[in-house]
Amino acid sequence: MLLLLFRHGIAEDLSELVTEDFDRALTSEGRDRTHRAALGLSKIVRSIDFLASSPKIRAKQTAQLLRDVYGKECPNLKIWDELASCDDFAVIKRKLAALEAETVVLVGHEPDLSLFTAHLLVGEGRLLVDFKKAGVCAIEVDWQSGVAHLQFFIPPKALRKLAK
Repeated sequence: MLLLLFRHGIAEDLSELVTEDFDRALTSEGRDRTHRAALGLSKIVRSIDFLASSPKIRAKQTAQLLRDVYGKECPNLKIWDELASCDDFAVIKRKLAALEAETVVLVGHEPDLSLFTAHLLVGEGRLLVDFKKAGVCAIEVDWQSGVAHLQFFIPPKALRKLAK
């Protein structure tokens, strides 16, 4: 499985109007930059077989931008509550291992995406990963053997350049 971990785009700050982290939406700039990052990703990864997102608004909006870029061939968005804040990666790993999909995109948050990346690549070891907003990491995973190989890690600025 090619597992793509995609961080949500730039979101609103908490304010008098937006008082809950869960409800923070993408800003106009966040929508634009994320859309262009998704276009760049589509130049490298031609199709998606499965798409899941955190239930938080900004993550769902990011996933919808990916669906818009990939078009009719992109599967319907699934909401995985575990992507909102995960303290047990075994749950996500079990769900992923049960999928019959070659290319999977999970849209989530920091620090969970960095921690999950490190967990897959080095297990109990230490690996520092810095996911910028609308950045992506691709890991080839064989769930039966438990072997994971980093394929690429692309910050959003580079993805946006690919879109041109």
